[in-house]
Amino acid sequence: MLTPCSRVAASDSKVALLASGSLSHQLWPNVLVDGGIFKISSTFNELVDRMVLDMWVEGRIAEFLEMLPDHARHCSGEGGMHDTAMLFGALGWDRYTGRGQLLCDYFPSSGTGQVNVMFTLPESGACVARVSAASG
Repeated sequence: MLTPCSRVAASDSKVALLASGSLSHQLWPNVLVDGGIFKISSTFNELVDRMVLDMWVEGRIAEFLEMLPDHARHCSGEGGMHDTAMLFGALGWDRYTGRGQLLCDYFPSSGTGQVNVMFTLPESGACVARVSAASG
């Protein structure tokens, strides 16, 4: 089955997929936001976010996808993490053999963790997916 990225790779087109979305997504309550603007609201969520980023960088995508429903449920994934699911669907889901490349360090904002990650197709590099894995 051809994925959107494999169709692009087979063409003469240059395409980038941009996804903005989810790691954990637990914002500070309004009464606490002033004191937490530069802090992650949950140690558990931060640890899971960092584990997910390690999995992406190490190319453990199929393993990540297996835990995606639990990650969305337990770490307040925005919109059920549909954006992340669509990104990996376009890349070929659990058949994707590439790795994520962190474009910046993970950092806090309003209780969530923020980062930019780039994924490329390993066989050609023709399709690049860049996700602003903003947890917030």
